[in-house]
Amino acid sequence: MMRHLPNILSISRLAALPVLVWALVSGAENVFVWLIICCLITDILDGFLARRFGWATPLGARLDSLADLGVFACALGGLFVFQWPFVHAHRFVLLVLVALYLLSPLVTAMRFRKWPSYHLWSAKITAYVQGLFFVLLFAKVLPLAYFWVMVVVTSLAYVEEFFVALKIERYRSDVKSLYHLLKMKRNG
Repeated sequence: MMRHLPNILSISRLAALPVLVWALVSGAENVFVWLIICCLITDILDGFLARRFGWATPLGARLDSLADLGVFACALGGLFVFQWPFVHAHRFVLLVLVALYLLSPLVTAMRFRKWPSYHLWSAKITAYVQGLFFVLLFAKVLPLAYFWVMVVVTSLAYVEEFFVALKIERYRSDVKSLYHLLKMKRNG
């Protein structure tokens, strides 16, 4: 039973998506923020448990990626609904981040007919950095310098994922980094 815990946590994030959408539509900002925070915590836990105890599976990677996509989309929606002045003030930079985000799925879909779930180290770091950005923004204590740190870290991670999508020979979900992928290709 315990080996299924990471998948159960990912499924709980998927189950939270309709409630997040409801909170967006109804303007329930507190419900939205607390549920997003819970989703961020379960995302950290499911990945940790899967790696720490060897419970990682292809199904788990797909569930995690699908839940990540849904929570990310809701968080983006929350920025537009609840933090419009911030979004408007930084619209160009945020638009560039969204465009960079879409590069890897576009390439992966064209090459493998799948949504990427490479689980790069940089993506994990970015998730933590973005999660903290989100919490600080909604708590109204975001230092502007942290926003720019988030922009740089996120941009680098999305560019790395784009190059992984270009360079990988067969689809898989266990890529650590572009460096590791190129090293494996060099070593045969």
